[in-house]
Amino acid sequence: MRFAFKHETEPSNGADAVCDDSICGALVQVARNKAETVETALAAMPGVEIHLRPDPGRFVITVERAADTPAYQTLSEISRIAGVIDTSLVYHHANRDSQGHGEVLP
Repeated sequence: MRFAFKHETEPSNGADAVCDDSICGALVQVARNKAETVETALAAMPGVEIHLRPDPGRFVITVERAADTPAYQTLSEISRIAGVIDTSLVYHHANRDSQGHGEVLP
């Protein structure tokens, strides 16, 4: 099954329509020798919360929209942190605004 995310900010009648809220659950796999550095970077990112560290090389996190940064953009930034091997999206939920923006498409 293939998923595509609709952009959370789209023009609508000349104005920006913004998704009310969005939350993603993700598993972040990291190089064990970089785990402390990655943990510090994740903790410093707005909208990111570390919930579990099941072993030295993995983090279970949630990512929420933070100010002007959509959750999907934060996930992309996480994948570029030195020491991150893989970021797997496990869950995504977005409440739609009155124009229907922010939905997950099959």
